[in-house]
Amino acid sequence: MVSFIEEWEKVIIAHKISRSQIPQELEDHLAGVYSAINAEELDLAVVKSRLERLFIFLTSEKGRNDINCRLTDLLFCVAEGCNGTGCQESYQEVTSDIGFGLHDTITSPEVARNFYAFPEQILDRILRL
Repeated sequence: MVSFIEEWEKVIIAHKISRSQIPQELEDHLAGVYSAINAEELDLAVVKSRLERLFIFLTSEKGRNDINCRLTDLLFCVAEGCNGTGCQESYQEVTSDIGFGLHDTITSPEVARNFYAFPEQILDRILRL
């Protein structure tokens, strides 16, 4: 299994993002979700809890910005979310959608809204898992 740090570095390097631009809180939330999804023994309650915390952050005034939404989207594209991990289909759908349209939240909000990819829309789906 590829570690969170390896996946995270791919995202940062490929998109020429300076570490100084990345809030530690975002990195901590993403690492938590990544470790829950890739745990030896998958616990969907833990996956849901970590996704909830991440999206509560992304819907907050502090967390809802272009770099946070874009980096979250990119990590889920690279790491493939719950695909192939034994997650239920509903979890696979949510994590796939995170890596599909979340990046449009700030720069193209109508696109994100149409694809149910606003952080608030994704949080609502997570709460219903």
